[in-house]
Amino acid sequence: MDQYSRDSDCCVTKPAYATRQGGIYVSRNHNPEANRSRPTSRLAPRILSLLLPALLASACFTGPLVTTQATSSSSTSAQTTVSSTPTTSTTTSATTPTTTLATTVPSTSLAETTKTTGTTNQTAVLTTTQPTTTSPPTTTTEPTTVPPTTLPPTTAPTITPTTRPTTLPTTTESQTPLTEAERILARLTLEQKIAQLFVIRPEDLTEETETFSAGAADLYRQYPVGGFILFGTNLSSPAQLQALSQKIYQSSEEVIGLPPILTVDEEGGYVARLAKIPAFGVPVFPTMAELGLQGDPGVVENAARTIGNYLKPYGFNLDFAPVADVLSNPDNQVVRERSFGSDPTLVATMVRAYVQGLTSTGLSATLKHFPGHGATTADTHTGAAVSYRTLAELRSIEFPPFIAGIAAGAEVVMVGHFSVPNYTGDDTPASLSAKVIHNLLRGELGFQGLVVSDALGMGAIIDVYGSAQAAVMAFQAGNDLLLMPANFLSAYQAMLTAVQNGTISVSRLDESVLRIIAFKLKHR
Repeated sequence: MDQYSRDSDCCVTKPAYATRQGGIYVSRNHNPEANRSRPTSRLAPRILSLLLPALLASACFTGPLVTTQATSSSSTSAQTTVSSTPTTSTTTSATTPTTTLATTVPSTSLAETTKTTGTTNQTAVLTTTQPTTTSPPTTTTEPTTVPPTTLPPTTAPTITPTTRPTTLPTTTESQTPLTEAERILARLTLEQKIAQLFVIRPEDLTEETETFSAGAADLYRQYPVGGFILFGTNLSSPAQLQALSQKIYQSSEEVIGLPPILTVDEEGGYVARLAKIPAFGVPVFPTMAELGLQGDPGVVENAARTIGNYLKPYGFNLDFAPVADVLSNPDNQVVRERSFGSDPTLVATMVRAYVQGLTSTGLSATLKHFPGHGATTADTHTGAAVSYRTLAELRSIEFPPFIAGIAAGAEVVMVGHFSVPNYTGDDTPASLSAKVIHNLLRGELGFQGLVVSDALGMGAIIDVYGSAQAAVMAFQAGNDLLLMPANFLSAYQAMLTAVQNGTISVSRLDESVLRIIAFKLKHR
């Protein structure tokens, strides 16, 4: 311990036995040599480091600080006196007694300073006066222990960047509400989704042709197909058709919660399932080739409206008509009488009129047979057929009627089984080609509705691929609906296996099933 009593790092008290000489306190047995060994220049930084926290810490300092600097010309040091008034906190009754600090500091380090903190102005005033001599007090001040004060860091605080969430919130409020079609999709089993892809004849599920008995309803629960197509063998009278339709609708609503797709080939002319049965007593129209020759779209629209009006009461919601093929090959026997003609502009006009007339009754129209069957010679019902159209020819000749029909509101496009090797580069049937369906129909024409294959039991398919392979290939190519495979159970199982082993993704399956559900909801 030195001759000055040091209680802490921030407090030095004057001992009672000290006396004041020449502006500083010295002990009665003062030793000048000892004082020279403690130069005041070494204490000045220390004193400043003690004073600054007191000035900065507003919570611990409320009274004025007066420092007296000697201006004697004969000395390079000055006297500094610190007087602190007692500080009272609002949360404690403790009082800090007055503390006097005496030392010498260089005069160049002192200046008048004002500090404002919070809402209270605290002023530290440094004044210069001549040194005075005072007698030592007769009492001893008890040392007060003051905790060491540490200056706050001068470096800038570190700012932690905000990280954007990598996943979307899972709360219901932040999610887009599901559509009705999405809610229905979510409750379907995988097996039900697969079954919804198929449109078959009643006899493909059961041996019954004109009825839908309790046994057929049981089979439907196991294989709830998306829809049924009816032919002449399934029709005998209005009462019979009404009963068959009601049973099919009842089973579909009970199992899936949606109506079925119920369709028929009722083009007019030679292809007319109901009109050919006298018991139905509906109008019989000329062939579409004959109506095209008249050149009057109003006649075509009226014929289509009439067809829709007599189909609608029986529960049909989709007609596989009109034929949108341009008859450019005079030897073509497949669409010869079913096409409106050989002029793309005329055919486009008539197709538009047909779609408008049919959809005005609430039925949906089907444009067939994409990408244009009119340039072929062979019949795909019995074997392979080829169209040698280039892409430029497809665009200028075959596409205009399909474009017109889509613009008029056709919701379904049927893809044919003929190949177009000058575009695809191989002999793959268009119905099994992603280049045709995805690139041309979906991509170039921008069609967003249902794509249905032509009947998968036709010779052009079954003779080469078989039911199982054809179903998987047709779906992979982009078809939503698989029409009439030769062996429904084989095709169904192949599709189920393909999804289960990852050959077909669940997302691709859901994409088509959502379109099917949306179609059914619209026509409910």
